Amino acid sequence: MRKIITLLFCALILSWTTIYVHADMGPKPELKITLTHAPNEAYYLDLLVDSEYLIDEPIDNTKYNASMIEQLRSLEIDGWYPALVNGTSLRMHGKLEGTLTGGKMIHQFGYHIPDRFRIIVVTASGKTTVSDVITLESFYTALSFNAINGEITKPSLIMLYAIQIFSTLIPTLILEFLVLLIFKLYSKRNLIVFLIMNIVTQIFLTFTVNATLITTGLLGAIFVLLLVEGLIWIFEIIVVWKFFDKQKRTSVRISYALIANILSFIMGFVLIFIQSTWM
Repeated sequence: MRKIITLLFCALILSWTTIYVHADMGPKPELKITLTHAPNEAYYLDLLVDSEYLIDEPIDNTKYNASMIEQLRSLEIDGWYPALVNGTSLRMHGKLEGTLTGGKMIHQFGYHIPDRFRIIVVTASGKTTVSDVITLESFYTALSFNAINGEITKPSLIMLYAIQIFSTLIPTLILEFLVLLIFKLYSKRNLIVFLIMNIVTQIFLTFTVNATLITTGLLGAIFVLLLVEGLIWIFEIIVVWKFFDKQKRTSVRISYALIANILSFIMGFVLIFIQSTWM
């Protein structure tokens, strides 16, 4: 019992420290753009955003081609502003240059992404390609952008949701299963309950948050995510208490649920921190 209390206390302290130090982080969306028919010359890719997101923090032009930067600003007259070039109130992470991965140019944006945006590509020879308006529909968005005609290709929402579910489900299962072993709660019955519980909660979380994102925008989705996370904590405590076998005391089962969820929560913040650091 002392070990359980100590583990619970350490997890709570770690959780508080993580939230305190990285309180501005929270859950963050991710945008991955695969550039098809990429230019055979130097180019920049940026996101065009509405003026409501604009702040006066321009990019350091001395590091970039001045004429290409001006090309990125070419649509400002229509109320669209290049996010990386001008800076935005959303503190979005990303780079004008892409990364060659598997023979394709990849551009990644994260931390905060506007609810609606356009993609713009400019080349050293003066060509500009702009997409239609894109609306954020999921926390993880992957799309292809044709640098010749500006066409956008997006996978189905079901595919995006599946990616989100598995990207969070697998790490959660691994971590919480290790905690299950530490608490000596492993049994065939507990394993079945453990798997069903996590699969159901991850599916519910993904579809609820993304539905809110579509209907109310990013801030609403973040609020709902935090609310749903709290409900999931309560739900999993009840499930573990009621449906795990009774070989271990109630206090042990509930302590497991608390610590497993706290550690999963911390892992989420760590992954977000690593992602935002690499971008």
